[in-house]
Parts: sequence; C-alpha cells; structure tokens
Amino acid sequence: MGINAMSIEHTEGIVLKTYDYSDTSKIAVVFTKRFGKVKVIAKGARNQRSKMSAIVEPGSLVKMVFYMKPERELFQLSEAGLLDQFTAVRSDIEKFAYYMYILELVDSLFEHEEGDGCFFESLVSLIRAFSVSADAEMCVRAVEVAVLHALGHMLELTKCVECGREIPSALLTGAAYHAGGRVRFHENRKVFNYSFGHGGILCRSCAPAERNRAHCSHACAAAMAALLGADPGAVAALDPSFRQRAELKNILRKTLDFHLGKALKSLSFLDQVLVGRKP
Repeated sequence: MGINAMSIEHTEGIVLKTYDYSDTSKIAVVFTKRFGKVKVIAKGARNQRSKMSAIVEPGSLVKMVFYMKPERELFQLSEAGLLDQFTAVRSDIEKFAYYMYILELVDSLFEHEEGDGCFFESLVSLIRAFSVSADAEMCVRAVEVAVLHALGHMLELTKCVECGREIPSALLTGAAYHAGGRVRFHENRKVFNYSFGHGGILCRSCAPAERNRAHCSHACAAAMAALLGADPGAVAALDPSFRQRAELKNILRKTLDFHLGKALKSLSFLDQVLVGRKP
C-alpha cells in the first residue's frame, strides 16, 4: 500500500457535534476508540427521513466504517450503525444539559486524531453510569478529571508540582470516611494551594510565585484523588457536602478554563438549568 493510499477503517465512536456540509450532507465530529477525534462526511444526513440522520445525532454512540487517507482531516463515512442513544439522558433536562457540556468539553480540548482507546472506554463507562445515576453531578466531575488526566494537565496530589516536595498522604486519606455505604469528607479549614496551569498541589514555599492558583481544602483534594481513575460504581458512592461540591466544581472549572482559553457555549445553558432546579 502506498504512503498516501486510502484505507478502510472500523471503529466505535461518540458523536460530539455535527454541522451542515452541503444540501444533503453533514460533517460529524466523532471521538473514536481507535483514532481519537476525527471528522467524517455523512452523506444524506440532512434528510430527516434518512437512517444516517438519526445515527449521527450528537451524543450517539455509534459503530462506523470510513475511508481514511493520511494527511487529511476529513474522511468519508461509508457505513454507520447506532449502538446507544442514551435515551435516559435525553429525557431529563438536567442530564441533557450536562451531556451537552461533556460533548463540547471533549471536542474543545482534543485535537484532530488526539485521544486513545483507554480514555474512550472510560468516557463511555462514565456516560453509561451518568445516564442512570441519581447523582449526575459527580459523574460529570469524574469526566472532567478523566479528560484533564488524559491530556496530561492533572492530577498531582502527592507532591508539589513545582519542586517535587512530598505531600503527606495522610492529609488526603484522613479527609475521607465511610458512612452508610457512602464516602464522605471531613469539613476542615486546612487548605492546600492548587495550580491550574501545572495541574496539582503546591507546597507553601512554591505557592506565592504561582499566579494561577486557588485554595483547595484537604476534602476537595481527597475528592479529586478519589475521582481519578475511579470506576463508575466508586464514583456513585462519593458524597461530598454541598460546600465541598461547590469547591470541587470551582477548582475543576478554573483548571479547564485555563486550558480552554474560551468560554463553552454549553455552560451558559447548563448554569441556567441548574439555577432553575435549585430548591
């Protein structure tokens, strides 16, 4: 096969977004198991009666066959089949808003053909857990941690990310405790400093020189450590307090904002939905 020859590839993927390409076709941006993020032309997808239209709907888990050619960023979709549409997510406005945020987050942070099968499997597992979980928020926090870790932006919680000084592990393990089958975290006023740019804890000596940092309680750091690499069942057992959840959301969002360099459109919709659902 020549160096510029076209190959036929098979993979699974999650459709992140679509947009019109011609009078009849759409371009689908898909995060795939084998090739990371790719763009494919879905012919006939603009026709609402076309099978392809439903298959390439954003948020769908699909299996697909496409023609791939080196040095190109747009491939021709040949065949596609629907594996899961996560209907439980689409029927709940809060989960739907969270899901649109997850899709935009992955699309915005990963470059063309960036990503791997390990992260893809983690992402699908977390989305499945998220679709049935009563605590969608913690599943989304787990996705944020997984995305950042997959891209090498975090998560160093055992030593200072600047000088390498060890952080006593007891400060993290001592923050968590089990109660009624749930994992909760002690409230305390002790804090670390967390660097958004370096993606981890700073010691007291290094913290003053870092501009992009925020206070991070031992409970918040312990929650991030618990989320890192946790299976969906373990995520479902995590139960931080309202204040700890707010702190965790703030730390992760500021870290993501630092690396994104732009505001995500889905966040405006998500925040409106969450405000509307407050008791």
